[in-house]
Amino acid sequence: MEFRILGPLDVRDDDGAPVVVSRRKQRLLLATLVLRAGEPIGVETIVDSLWDDDVPASAGANLHSYVAALRRLVGQERIRTVPGGYRIVADPDELDVVRYERLVEL
Repeated sequence: MEFRILGPLDVRDDDGAPVVVSRRKQRLLLATLVLRAGEPIGVETIVDSLWDDDVPASAGANLHSYVAALRRLVGQERIRTVPGGYRIVADPDELDVVRYERLVEL
């Protein structure tokens, strides 16, 4: 799988076929997780990134729904529930941002 967040969000499966993440909030959630891949991200931080100052009363339920939908798209094992939040599991070679950082260091 490949996660590209430099530019428009683009996700590819192991065969290079696009994985369509059609809902805006799901794309934003995935980008938030990928940007900090491997790190736990608290629910409050995620909610802030999804809704800024206009957090709906249903934010927790919506977030849970978005995570469930993303798990179906990228694999159940990829998005882990951690105490107080979530974490995405991705190999550094699957992340365009990591490849970019490596190239900048050269």
